[in-house]
Amino acid sequence: MTSATLPAQRFGVLLREFRLAAGLSQEALAERACMSADGISALERGANHAPQRETLALLIRALGLTPEQQHAIEAAAIRPSKPRRTAERLTKRHNLPRALTRLYGRQRELEVLAALLDHSPLVTLTGAGGVGKTRLAVELAERLSPRFADGVWFIDLAPVADPKLVPSAAALPFGVTEPADRPLTETLTHALHRKNLLLIVDNCEHVLEAAAALIQALIQDCPGVRVLATSRQSLDLGGEQIYRVASLQPEPAMELFVEHAKRTAESFDVGDDNRKTIERIVRRLDGIALALELAAARLRLLSPQQLEERLAERFRVLTGGSHMRLPRQQTMRATIDWSYGLLHADERAMLRRIAVFPGPFSLEAAAAVCGDEGIDEWRVLELLASLVDKSLVLSERSGSAQRYRMLDSIRAYAREKSLDEGETESANRRHAQYFASLAQRAASEFSKASSTTAWAGALELELENFRAALDWSLGNSGDMQTGVRLLTSLQEFWLLEGLAPEVLRYAHQAQTALDDIPAELRAPLWLSLARMQHECNSPTALLEAASRACELFEAAGDERGLATALRERGIAQMHVGSFDDSERDLQRSLEMFRRFGDVRMVARTLGSLGGLRQLQGQFEDARSLMVEVLQLSKEIEDERSAIVMSMNIAETDFALGDAERAAERARENLAQDPMLRKSVDLRATQEANLAAYLFALGQDEEARSMALLALRDADYYYAAVPIQHIAAIISPSDPERAARLLGYSGKILGISGFSVERTEQYTRERLMATLREKLDPALLARLLAEGASMPEEQAHKLARRRTKEAR
Repeated sequence: MTSATLPAQRFGVLLREFRLAAGLSQEALAERACMSADGISALERGANHAPQRETLALLIRALGLTPEQQHAIEAAAIRPSKPRRTAERLTKRHNLPRALTRLYGRQRELEVLAALLDHSPLVTLTGAGGVGKTRLAVELAERLSPRFADGVWFIDLAPVADPKLVPSAAALPFGVTEPADRPLTETLTHALHRKNLLLIVDNCEHVLEAAAALIQALIQDCPGVRVLATSRQSLDLGGEQIYRVASLQPEPAMELFVEHAKRTAESFDVGDDNRKTIERIVRRLDGIALALELAAARLRLLSPQQLEERLAERFRVLTGGSHMRLPRQQTMRATIDWSYGLLHADERAMLRRIAVFPGPFSLEAAAAVCGDEGIDEWRVLELLASLVDKSLVLSERSGSAQRYRMLDSIRAYAREKSLDEGETESANRRHAQYFASLAQRAASEFSKASSTTAWAGALELELENFRAALDWSLGNSGDMQTGVRLLTSLQEFWLLEGLAPEVLRYAHQAQTALDDIPAELRAPLWLSLARMQHECNSPTALLEAASRACELFEAAGDERGLATALRERGIAQMHVGSFDDSERDLQRSLEMFRRFGDVRMVARTLGSLGGLRQLQGQFEDARSLMVEVLQLSKEIEDERSAIVMSMNIAETDFALGDAERAAERARENLAQDPMLRKSVDLRATQEANLAAYLFALGQDEEARSMALLALRDADYYYAAVPIQHIAAIISPSDPERAARLLGYSGKILGISGFSVERTEQYTRERLMATLREKLDPALLARLLAEGASMPEEQAHKLARRRTKEAR
């Protein structure tokens, strides 16, 4: 390349050629020139083609240029050289970067920020990396430009590595140069003193003190200047209005993702086959604009299903951003690396430790899990406040207290760092131990709680933490004893939340290591198994677990545990037909609870006796007892017991021949009771029972719809009940399909040991009568056998298929 052609080259191209000729990477040149690699990248891309004089001198020295090369690069740099240029530049309206995409879901933010700027000289947009602070600031500036006689101006501090160069970057758009006799900041404030303009100062976090000093001078000395700053943490200036930019809400996040996906892959579209997958992807990416754009770009190579599967390794997937972006914005890891690199050692340790929380957590939990001999609760609070200020942790009000959480991408990053530091196991152990202790405290408070729902509601906040603690402690490298303490302490909570099937799996997991569990925890574990089996409609398994619990509690002299286990065993015995044994256990349990003065458990046990009377055919006595228990349960605010009694009263009404009253009560329960909305097992039972009542009333189509809802909500064993109801409903028009469904449901009910109650007896009797009328015995026997051999999926599909008449 000759000297004649050198000056004609654009500055960025020339800089790159000289860098490569020197054998330097962008990072190496940045280190030599005391700049950032982002800054070098911006210069080479042409995003900044007019470096300050100080920056240019550093580059020339770092590259070791010859005089000829130095002359060429100086000539290629467009720099203000005469004072008159200041006036010329200030006649321009703005230098805003052009927005290439539309803004999604930020209308409210734009309105709020416009109002804030009317009343404050400084508004700082804070938020996580990639959330869209800069894009929001530019959009706001464009909309507000008519308000400012001297325009809106954009200052990008991302390329500035040396805090001393912040004033130079701010002066650049205005052509203000540094005189020999006074500081550049003073010269700049003098130039802008009488101006009416909006100044966007973008990416302040890595040169925070210098940026704050410059902005402080501007808002003090320039009454017509408004400043809109963006930073991952606040500037901590007097009069600063901080506005935290949140992630996008689901709908605009979905719109952004879809638009970028369509740009990437022309054939991409959202349909019934992929909508749920895309919604899950958007949700897992926290509504962070950058993450959504990076993920959408991957649809050039992956289907939505493949993309979702790979989000477990999100930092490998979320790469490949536009080459026009800064390097720290081209991958999700680099974006978070930028924030992590700005933290001091204690903040980094805190971020790694709180990554153990899968969702929101309290200050108390953070202090217990993250503190050590060098970090007490007050220090934890200080560090949390700092991480919140730096947009790495979110702080949210929950009732009367603050709770904290991390976005999933930041949490995944911190988990990786924790793994690298060998801290993961100790964090998991402290986390599990804290929540096991919390569970034990909650269990001791249950008997004193005025409302079971309010008691459970306070614990709902920690559900994800309880699950994470169980996953770790009951796993291969966990702490089984801690896990069993947690699981057994929260029996009431699991039931009130309708989590019996899930907790039953945890209990079976613990049961495999029974020899490793201390003796004092074995009885509570068997009782937990029994109570979860009770909800999962498995009386045979319930009887075994409750019997083991009774033996162990009795041997240990634990009367309270024994009273509860006796009640569970009595319930199991009534459902397997051992009515005398059931009566004996329930009466003994009732006497013990009365002696303890436990009104709640007295009411529940009386309710169990009402269920026994019902199975014994003593329906009037059963109903009378259940009405009494229902009233008592409402008085003591035992909401689950109340709805169970109401459901049982409906069953008794049906058994007494009043299907209309039974259906009315069941409809009211489903429409009004919050416990049924929460507890899927109870809801499935009420839906199945209502299907039988409606069938008895001749309302077949509504009965079938209700049975299908029950089938949707039921677990594996109980699903056989609504399938039998469906078989009875369709039997007049499709007897062969009904016979197959009866064969399947009969097999499942036989395996589970489920006690057939009045509703099941009723639909089975009508079904069998219809089948015997429609089919000859040999064909009926063959169809029943075929149904009994069907796998679950086939049986459910057959039950859901509509009849020809319905179609």
